Amino acid sequence: MRSAKRFRAPFYIRHLTATLISTTCVCIVSYLFADIPLAKHFEHLSSPLSPVERVVTDIIDPKYQYFVWPILFFAFRFIWNKQIWANRCLLILMSVPLTNFLVEIIKCLLGRARPELLFSNGVFGFTFFSLANAFKSFPSGHACTIGAICGAFACFYPKRPLLWMILALGLAQSRVVLTFHYLSDIVAGVAIGVIMSQWIYMIMNKEHIPFSRR
Repeated sequence: MRSAKRFRAPFYIRHLTATLISTTCVCIVSYLFADIPLAKHFEHLSSPLSPVERVVTDIIDPKYQYFVWPILFFAFRFIWNKQIWANRCLLILMSVPLTNFLVEIIKCLLGRARPELLFSNGVFGFTFFSLANAFKSFPSGHACTIGAICGAFACFYPKRPLLWMILALGLAQSRVVLTFHYLSDIVAGVAIGVIMSQWIYMIMNKEHIPFSRR
């Protein structure tokens, strides 16, 4: 009898310490040397890519993703009878709101000023414990949303995990170009999203929820 295939943790969970350390280092370096220069670069830049960036930022907007994945789950599960894809949609529809809930708590605790306050009042940094939207820059909710989605797909297609991370960062950079966030905001957001979705993937696997045909 052939033995059951041993479950292997997703890439970013297996390398969780390295992921956290590298993300922290990138965020610190970006905060010290890149966040302000990039924000000021894009402040008055009238780029032909701006309409594209606005479309991208709408696509990764969590308020739209909250509806997309439940609809897809329902369609795959009850209309098309595709259990594997229904489970994959279930993972994402759980990951996106849970990740955004965690990020919202972090935003309120850290109270980082958005780029708009840098442009208007020269305010940059963390004020801590703020509920005002202008002080909810870190981490990016859009970035954590696409991070959660790409983190899930890195579980479904695990051979190129770094490409999924690059894709998430590439889409999330629209928030920097449009000056809604700093670079460090999106790096942290993507990392949180990826780790959260892969952690949920592990939990669902322990419950024997299949994501692929054996």
